[in-house]
Order: sequence, then structure tokens, then C-alpha cells
Amino acid sequence: MNQRTEIPDSRPTRTHGLRFQLRFGFTLLLITTVLCSLLVLWYRVIEPGERHRRTYVQINEAVSSLADKRPPDVSKRQWSFVIGWTMNAVSNCCAVKEFIVDSDRFHQFARELDREVERDVDMATIDWIWDQFEQFSKYGKTYSANWRPTTPERLKESEYTSTGIEVK
Repeated sequence: MNQRTEIPDSRPTRTHGLRFQLRFGFTLLLITTVLCSLLVLWYRVIEPGERHRRTYVQINEAVSSLADKRPPDVSKRQWSFVIGWTMNAVSNCCAVKEFIVDSDRFHQFARELDREVERDVDMATIDWIWDQFEQFSKYGKTYSANWRPTTPERLKESEYTSTGIEVK
């Protein structure tokens, strides 16, 4: 009795190879899609938000630095009042990305402000800052109309109002 035992062929069939290629192709497509989605998320959401945050901090620091640059013809109470309200305006007009209607102007203002605070400053500098808020912020015009600290009426408030800002 001569019985033959057949050994199964262990060579991969075309079907196995095709399945592997399909799985590999799908995996590669999935990875590529995820990476592309992350790149789009970065460039459309994260990076603009981060750029806005950096610019907001830059503006806030520049305005805060004005506390040490009081003009000789302005009293400490007046300068504290003016700087305090201008810092409030930075927060209320610039803190949220959606408050900005002209992003290019917002970023340009930050660069210009850095140069301005290096020079001698006066009330005209403060008015210029508020004028800029009106140009690039959704709420700038309204906020300026109500709270601009350099108007004669508002400046009188400095005699009896403290913003808590220490000036030199």
C-alpha cells in the first residue's frame, strides 16, 4: 500500500498578495489623510490662533511698558489713569481673535507700537493707540467713543479714580 500524503502548497497565492497590497494601500491612504488633516488644522486654526496670542501679548507688554515713560507735563494720576484704561482697551478690543476685523493691520500695529514706545511718548501716543484700535478691532470704535481716557471729560476722572497702575 503505497499511500501518498500530499503536502499543502505553502507558497502565497495571488489572493494573499492582493489582500496585503490593499491593506497596505488603505493604511497608507489613512495615514496620509490624517497627516494632511493635521497640517490643515495647524495652518488654518492653531497657527493663526497662536500668532494672534503672540501679537496680543506683544501689544499688552508694550502698553504696560508705558507706565515707566510718563511725560513730564502729565501728572502721575493722569498717566496712571490713561495707561490703565489703555490696558483695558487692549483686553477688551484685542484679546479674542474674532474681535479683530483687520488681522494684517493688527499685526502691523504691534510692530509699530514696539517702535513707538522706544521714543518719547505723550498723550498723542495714547491717542494714536486708540485710533489704531478703532481701525482693526470690531469693538474699537464703540469702546473708544465710551472710554478713551484722553478726552478732557474723561481725563478729569483721573482726579478721583484709581486704576491701580503704578507709574514713575
